[in-house]
Amino acid sequence: MLTFYDTEALERALALPCDAMLRRLLGQRVDHLNALDFDVRDTTYFVVVEADTSGSDLVDELGWSPLVNPYDGAIFGTDAFRPFHDFLADRGGWFELIVSAGNDAVFVLLVQDANGTDSALLALCRTHAGEHA
Repeated sequence: MLTFYDTEALERALALPCDAMLRRLLGQRVDHLNALDFDVRDTTYFVVVEADTSGSDLVDELGWSPLVNPYDGAIFGTDAFRPFHDFLADRGGWFELIVSAGNDAVFVLLVQDANGTDSALLALCRTHAGEHA
C-alpha cells in the first residue's frame, strides 16, 4: 500500500517504479489537482491499494473501510449495504474509488484489479463501478 497525503507527495510518487497504468493515473490526478485551488491540493489523500494490501491494512491506514457504510454499519455483501462512495470507475487494471469527507478531505483509492487484492474490495469495485451512490 502506498499513501500520499498531498499533491506534492503525489508528484514525487511519479518517480517511483510502478505499473505503467498506475503512473498514468497518478500523473492525471496531479494534473487535475494542479488545475484546482490550493486548498483541494492539501486535502486530497491518495491510497494505492496493491495486491498485497489487506482489508485490515486499509482500515488501519484510513480508520474506515469502503466495505462498511459509516452511516448505518451495513457491510458489503449484505442486503442492507448501500455504497457510500462518491465515485467509482474501472480504469483498466485499476479501480478509482473516491469518498469525500465533507469539506475536510477527499480520499482517492486506486485499487489494483489483480490476484491477491482483497477479494471483498475487488467484488465491491466490480459490482459498483460506474454507479453513482
